[in-house]
Amino acid sequence: AGEERDKAAGALATERAAMAEERARWQQQRQALDAGMTSAAEALDKAQTAIKVKDAEMKAQVDAERQLRKRLATLEAEAGATEAGLREAVAGLQSELEEAASRLEAATAAREAADAANER
Repeated sequence: AGEERDKAAGALATERAAMAEERARWQQQRQALDAGMTSAAEALDKAQTAIKVKDAEMKAQVDAERQLRKRLATLEAEAGATEAGLREAVAGLQSELEEAASRLEAATAAREAADAANER
């Protein structure tokens, strides 16, 4: 009976030692898994931050491009208005020049007529 008890006690001690080893392995695996999950979570956070930064940069670039397009449209409209104004001014000056040339012709003709009359 004592011998069987010793065997049983030895078997129990062996089983407990095996269980302790198994528990230690499981704890190591769990710690490794926890460390891996923490590392993955940190990597995910970094990636999400990088995406947010890139998204903000892209939005800023789109906004800047939109502002440049608006400015270009404004400048084109101003240039068109300036060109139209210049054409109108040139047309007015041409008209005045034609009127002045016509008056000069008339004055020249009148003078020539007066000179011819004086010579008679």
